Amino acid sequence: MESRISTRKWTAILALAGLAAGLLLAALALQGSLYDVRGPVDVSYPAGEVKEVEVLGGLDVYVDGEPKPGFSVFGAIALLMLATACFVTFAALRFAGAHRRRMSFWLIAAAGLAVAGADELLALHESAGHNLPFLADLPGVERPDDVLMFGYLVGALVFAWSFRDLLREHRLTYRCMIAAIGAFALSAAGDLASKRIEEWFELVAGLFVATALVTLMYRHLKTSLQIGIRVLAPRPASADTAAETEPSREPALRP
Repeated sequence: MESRISTRKWTAILALAGLAAGLLLAALALQGSLYDVRGPVDVSYPAGEVKEVEVLGGLDVYVDGEPKPGFSVFGAIALLMLATACFVTFAALRFAGAHRRRMSFWLIAAAGLAVAGADELLALHESAGHNLPFLADLPGVERPDDVLMFGYLVGALVFAWSFRDLLREHRLTYRCMIAAIGAFALSAAGDLASKRIEEWFELVAGLFVATALVTLMYRHLKTSLQIGIRVLAPRPASADTAAETEPSREPALRP
């Protein structure tokens, strides 16, 4: 009991420390002292607008400055909503005392979807690629961020293989995850070949992932949060009449 209280105490302390650090960074960002945008720069590979940014007063990095279309914004919002649903599922399963493996599945899924949503909204892997220009010199690679896209595919494969027993619990979930990984592999290949069709493969992969997770989410919540309610059915009138007319089986008292 004492160890559990101590763990909760340290968790609360770390949460408050993280909140304080986030508020401090936000204040610095609003004051403009955290970074300074110097302007667009030219790169040696085909890309949209790339900007040079000075961070922390001395570190120069390149960020993707190409505006995001509405299609990407809606996709990012959908991914963040799905990540929130996965985290709520994790919290509910922990409250119900579910198996640790199930809770790990939903926590990792929430973290991965949150990263994917932030990447879709802020172009994180594109910006990372601009700071790793040597990746564009690899055979068959046109843009450095195309190589980083395969990192998502590897992560998805490792996740699916590690939790394959949970994914196989429901046939629809298992099939949708296989289809999602296939569509995402085609999207990564299309991105590597600089084909616009890769965005449609991303959309298809996202729909398959959402279907798989929502189906499995319903199954896990139903089995872990099931509340047994005992219903007492009223006795039929015929049974009451029979009980009244049935002669007493108690032995007669002797005088």
